Amino acid sequence: MADLRLRQIAFAAHDMDLAEAQLRAAFGLPAGYHDPGIIHYGLRNTVLRAGGDFLEIVEPVRADASAARYLARRGGDAGYMVIFQAEDALAHRERTRTQGAAIVDVLDHREHQATHYHPREFDGVLVSIDAAPGVADWRRSDSFWHPAGPDWQGAAAGDVVGIAEVAIASADPAATAARWGRMIDAVPRETEEGWQIDLLHHAAVRFVRVADGAAPGISGLALYVAGLPAACARIASASVPMAGDAALICNVPVRVVAAP
Repeated sequence: MADLRLRQIAFAAHDMDLAEAQLRAAFGLPAGYHDPGIIHYGLRNTVLRAGGDFLEIVEPVRADASAARYLARRGGDAGYMVIFQAEDALAHRERTRTQGAAIVDVLDHREHQATHYHPREFDGVLVSIDAAPGVADWRRSDSFWHPAGPDWQGAAAGDVVGIAEVAIASADPAATAARWGRMIDAVPRETEEGWQIDLLHHAAVRFVRVADGAAPGISGLALYVAGLPAACARIASASVPMAGDAALICNVPVRVVAAP
């Protein structure tokens, strides 16, 4: 198991407010935090508490924003970014630089450190390895997380406990799992369902074969919930698009599973 947390997943949307309303209706999440600093990327955003983890939605407000180009390539809303939390983001940065990894952005300040990698390093997915320097209890479920704003720990958590898994679709899941493993310093394992990387808090990155006609990238998300029947009933009654028993958020199926 890798000593990393799957702390935040971001979606890219043409209409952030609509996507946030759908997330909140389907999963009972509290209102999100809007980070004023993200305008640096030509975006506005909302970061919603999902137990001790977070779901983010970004919306381009400038045509030259990388997320705007991404939405154009995808032809619609999509999963956008995977953010891991490590004890030492700077050590991961140095390790991957030694490997020749392409880094597109670095964010370092007193409360947060982050390294954003070019999507080609993760077979088309934007990935960041972050840390909260000085936080001794970073593995604890509700540990400090700067991107969520100063007051997120006071927000009602609802039934969602955390992120269970993110599925990454590619033409060669085994090769993609190996590449991700090298980048995040983890060892993928083969299961009956395919390849996956196990993380802290019973979370995982799962690697699946891309469906015919679909684009590679984030293809699914699962959230841990306390009280599975009630959570499933909420999704079924919410006015959101569905894909089987999953809510379709920014064209990504998001389902719930019982918390371990």
